[in-house]
Amino acid sequence: MLRDVGVVLNTSFNLCGKPIVNTPRDGYSTFIRSGMDTLVLANCVIRKDGKTEG
Repeated sequence: MLRDVGVVLNTSFNLCGKPIVNTPRDGYSTFIRSGMDTLVLANCVIRKDGKTEG
């Protein structure tokens, strides 16, 4: 479980020129193409280093 970790909540989750994310699939696709290193979907933490939690 992650504790004491800063979080950025982007309320308009999208990449420049692309529509706002509407589904978990959109979110994952945007995450993969972005510079983010971690994505939280519901109770699942997805990291680009391959480690997952949840």
